[in-house]
Amino acid sequence: MDDHGSVRSPRLREHRQRLALTQQEVATRIEQLAWAHERRHAGVNADMVSKWERGLKHPSPFYVRLLCGLFGTTPNDLGFRVHAKQPESSEAVAPDADDSDDLLGSLAVLEGSLVPPSLLVPRVVELWRRDVLSRRQTLAIAGADPLALKLGTDRQLLGVHETHVAVDAQTLDQLDRASAHLEASYYSVESQSLLMPARALSDTVEGFLADVSSRRVRGRLLTTLARANLLAGRVMFFDLNRPFEARSHLDLAREAAEQAANPALVATVLGHMAFLPAATRNFAGAEAYLAAAWKTDPSPRSHVVGSWLQAVASEFHSNAGNSRMALGSIDR
Repeated sequence: MDDHGSVRSPRLREHRQRLALTQQEVATRIEQLAWAHERRHAGVNADMVSKWERGLKHPSPFYVRLLCGLFGTTPNDLGFRVHAKQPESSEAVAPDADDSDDLLGSLAVLEGSLVPPSLLVPRVVELWRRDVLSRRQTLAIAGADPLALKLGTDRQLLGVHETHVAVDAQTLDQLDRASAHLEASYYSVESQSLLMPARALSDTVEGFLADVSSRRVRGRLLTTLARANLLAGRVMFFDLNRPFEARSHLDLAREAAEQAANPALVATVLGHMAFLPAATRNFAGAEAYLAAAWKTDPSPRSHVVGSWLQAVASEFHSNAGNSRMALGSIDR
């Protein structure tokens, strides 16, 4: 037993196994949380996590705080005794244990993107906290969660830290990689886990746009902004069945693509927007969006987009009972 009063932490291992995480994955998430909340590197590896679990080493209060945030619990619940001056709750890191899965899922999506944590992780954490507070406040209004009444929306509670990141060529490349990584993840990760990083990418790019005057740089940022919101719109509409929010994202995607002077991207966004009226069997409205898409990008080089638009049209014709027109769209 050491001076912290703990020989080993079987509960830490139990919490890790509950989330089906490896020791290396715990180390990676600790690093992400350390940067998001305190702007410092954690310097944790799988061997250190193993020693914590076996009681060969006791984590410092800094690491205990991050572990509590990761697992959404308290030091005692993890099996660590702390000095009296050490707070028992990790509310400053994680508002509620039941809410932590959303954050963990979103951080997991960013792994493998080759994007440094400082670029998107702080924004993901901010969005997660705002969503948690919004849910709690909704419950408080309904009288279902008295704890929510105590929560404010000050920046300290939200864990928001302002960090200046230069918009240079490296940053632009990192944003492109992040966008491509999220798009490629659409069919392999949970939609809710994908949505928050897409929103974080959008918010980050919008923040950069406010300070950029170069036409070339703005064009690249606007293209990334359009792609991020197109992805968020897809998730909202096709996966979460939230058409009103999907429209907001798609409207922003169209506006950004137009400002970026990217006709193929504009046409793609318009093609997605056609699904909004089609969902309520307003096929005339859907065709109007498709007509605008074809008019926007009629060039031969965009044959892939054009082929996809014809496939979308065939689906709408089929749902409307116009089999001849549907077959005609497939032929085209």
